[in-house]
Amino acid sequence: MADVAFAAAIRKVADILGSLLVDEGTRWYWLQDDIRWIDTEMRRIQSFLKDTEDIQGNSEGVANLIEEIRDLGFDVEDIIDTFFPKLASHKNKRSLGCLSTKVSCNPISFTFTRHKFGMEIARIKKRIEDVNRARTTYGNTGNTSREEEQDLRQSFPHVEVPNIIGFETQTEKLRAKLLDEDTSYCVISIVGMPGLGKTTLAREVFNSVKQGFQCYAWVYISQEPRLRDVLQDIGRQVGLAKEMREESPEANLFEFLREKRYVLVLDDIWKPETWDALKNAIPCNSNHGSRLILTSRARHVGVHIGGENSLHIMEPLDSGNSWELFSNIVMISLQNINGSFRSPQLEDTGRQILEKCGGVPLAIMVMGSHLLSVERTLPAWKRFLGSMGQGRPGISKILALSYKDLSQELKQCFLYFGLFPEDHEIPATKLINLWVAEGFIRTRGVQTPEDTGEDNLHELISRNLIQVVRRRFDGRVRTCRIHDLLHNLCISEANKNYFFTTHDNIDSTYPKRVRRLTIYHSSICDYISLGCHTPSLRALLCVNNNEERLQNKQLEYIHKGLGLLRVLSLEGVTFPPTLPDAIGNLVHLSYLELGRDGLVRLPSTIGNLKNLKTLDARRCNNLVLPIVMWKMKELRHIILTPIAIFEYQSKSIGQLQPIEDVSLPNLQTLHIMNGNILKADCLRKLTNLRKLGLVCDVTQVTIILSDAMTISDKLEKLTLTVLPSKKGKETKVDLFNADAYPPLDLPACPALSFSAYQNLSNLYLEGGFKKLLDFPTSLIKLTLLQIQLEEDPMETLGKLPNLKKLYLGRFSYMGLKMVISGPGTFPSLEDLIIEPLPLKELEVDEGVMPKLRYVKINFVVTLEIRSDRLKRIFSEFNDYLMRMSFLELETPSVWLDDDIFISEEEDLILEPSKDANKGKELMPDEVAKQDTVEDPNGISKRPLELGQCSSSGGQSESEQRKSGDAN
Repeated sequence: MADVAFAAAIRKVADILGSLLVDEGTRWYWLQDDIRWIDTEMRRIQSFLKDTEDIQGNSEGVANLIEEIRDLGFDVEDIIDTFFPKLASHKNKRSLGCLSTKVSCNPISFTFTRHKFGMEIARIKKRIEDVNRARTTYGNTGNTSREEEQDLRQSFPHVEVPNIIGFETQTEKLRAKLLDEDTSYCVISIVGMPGLGKTTLAREVFNSVKQGFQCYAWVYISQEPRLRDVLQDIGRQVGLAKEMREESPEANLFEFLREKRYVLVLDDIWKPETWDALKNAIPCNSNHGSRLILTSRARHVGVHIGGENSLHIMEPLDSGNSWELFSNIVMISLQNINGSFRSPQLEDTGRQILEKCGGVPLAIMVMGSHLLSVERTLPAWKRFLGSMGQGRPGISKILALSYKDLSQELKQCFLYFGLFPEDHEIPATKLINLWVAEGFIRTRGVQTPEDTGEDNLHELISRNLIQVVRRRFDGRVRTCRIHDLLHNLCISEANKNYFFTTHDNIDSTYPKRVRRLTIYHSSICDYISLGCHTPSLRALLCVNNNEERLQNKQLEYIHKGLGLLRVLSLEGVTFPPTLPDAIGNLVHLSYLELGRDGLVRLPSTIGNLKNLKTLDARRCNNLVLPIVMWKMKELRHIILTPIAIFEYQSKSIGQLQPIEDVSLPNLQTLHIMNGNILKADCLRKLTNLRKLGLVCDVTQVTIILSDAMTISDKLEKLTLTVLPSKKGKETKVDLFNADAYPPLDLPACPALSFSAYQNLSNLYLEGGFKKLLDFPTSLIKLTLLQIQLEEDPMETLGKLPNLKKLYLGRFSYMGLKMVISGPGTFPSLEDLIIEPLPLKELEVDEGVMPKLRYVKINFVVTLEIRSDRLKRIFSEFNDYLMRMSFLELETPSVWLDDDIFISEEEDLILEPSKDANKGKELMPDEVAKQDTVEDPNGISKRPLELGQCSSSGGQSESEQRKSGDAN
């Protein structure tokens, strides 16, 4: 839609206006009046777009005008992005006296650029005046489309699912809750993405219980309800006299319902504010057993009205119920199908069609209904399957309602999901950084753009437009994805306004104005070979695993031909050893993600990227970066590998001169880096740092952490690895033999303290600290590896009030016995993983770890557990998982992605049965085939060898077994 494109232009104009106001008095203050006028007029046009959005489909004149407005927005953005950096460059060079640049600050050149810019601004003003004259013609165009949408909402959601397939269990559960006589009043909030059958389920439950109430009503709310009409409709259904409904519906309805036992359904309520306007007419503290049922696409609406306990989350149908529903509609079930159509190939194609529906009942019904008019032959169904990527009108219109309800900012954030492949698991941090780089995020108050971006993601999730795949240890979203149907909606909406397009094959052609290009099924080399003229491109993303190799000539095309790029993400690409100097031409670049190994050096011209906010080079080993990066003030996130290095100031042979000064006031992420190249004082200048990963020697660690001054009081995540004094020889080892893992020769660190870091929630330590450090009470996740503690740490760690996840890796503790005891020990701990090979015995008392839900204990010979509850948990999770340790030991934890601690999978807690199956699949065959012997107390002795565990503390002799060499 044009409003998305136009909003980007308005943001750009506002930013430029702000810069001009700051620079008042310079030689180009003359632009202020023109830019201010353009800003004002464009905001008026934006209001017009919002008012006419709903009627453009029914008016050719409005549609043409909106197309013209969209083109105007594109041109404004392009002109400003093209000329303003040149003018700014002239100004900067003049202020430096042109002494430090190879380019002349010729006043004639400046005058020429200024003249051209002025001419373009004059043309824009003329076009705005033309648009203003045209829009007066369409100032009062009616509300036809809005009424059609309301009819659509009231028709499609009420399609009855045949036999309520897949809803039987849910129906009985909700009926039981509604009929519970011990509950005086209750709310049921049925929430979920469009098309899941919320209304169908609510109607089935409502019809089955309504006769048991004194009065009942079902009202449809809609996106923009007329509240007086809603109240009058409720009053009519419950039996309120007509004159009472018309005179003062709110007060009279409240008095009427207060003494009644009622059941009321509010169907399709979109916003909390709607309920706030209705609740004064609906008594919610009734003691007569009244019930309120609501359906909503937005989770937060249900929480606002009925609280968390009211939620009933709708999920897509499973494959069995999906096929049953599909079969009932198209009448091809193997039991009922006519013999002439009994075709395995036809059924296979039907299942492929069904898979596209993603378990969404509405999609299944719409697709099934379309199939009824399609010839029942394999070629016809194949053609239908091939056309499904284009979407179907009925589904698209329903889903588009949720899109239209979003703010401009959220619309852009939502459309960005379409840049990734279907079913792609998208890291939340990457997504938010992309939004920030694109300029979608406007901060609120003291929030950072990243915080606001996270709020936007939560809003989309709450509206059931986006699905959470995995969460972090602290409940925040780690990865997310978009449903296939909504992915199609993204593509459809993006095509309307050139928001993005996808490069599918070598014959692809692109509109000149397209803003973003994503490549995930084909080749970036093919795209470059086409020589496509896409000068307005703002983002180029390559999301594939083709391991393509780009040559310098191809990179030159990107750097010189796509000068307006803000985002360059090439995660699936291998680079030549050095990026061309021309990368410095991408002066608008805000996000740079480099691909696989191959790249060795970044040129110093990267310092020209004054807008760069994110540099992600986590896949580039052996990378050498220019020292100029420490002066790039807009950088917010630097993500490297531990062996990446910077060019040093000193050129003396063999001499490494540490960086002594930095200017990165906005930096939030520095991960993961050789800490020896920076002086400790430099780290303390990074006052906004939230995530830090360092690999350094014991001397540097001592300097960094022994000082009373903290690195940053905003630090939330820290990974710190102390380098060993010497490398051990690489030898093949027996994965199941503790003696095969000698501890590293690590220098002992002095007593250090983390207690001053009161915002630190996630800490990873690796190295010979020997003694337990002082940890802040804010810690939620703690990972210790190779720190070689001499005393049992559990008594001290057990006092951390917020610790939820504890990972004690190899040689974190050098003792043979560990005890977890004492009331209140580990009050918040949910996940416990222990893998220190020397450990032989673990005692766990009653009353500890009250919230424990997941445990993995590896290489422990004897367990003595004095709690039946904990005994069950230990038994549940440790049948096969112990043998999986050999998989985890192969990957250095500090190299891993976003979380900067242990494996990404470690924050994903699976069901015990899934964990067990996963472990069994990954085990060596000779291990997986061994029989399991059960302990009398129900705890397996294989692969985890256990002593007899009882509340009396009795202990039988453990039988020690060694496996063969897993290598």
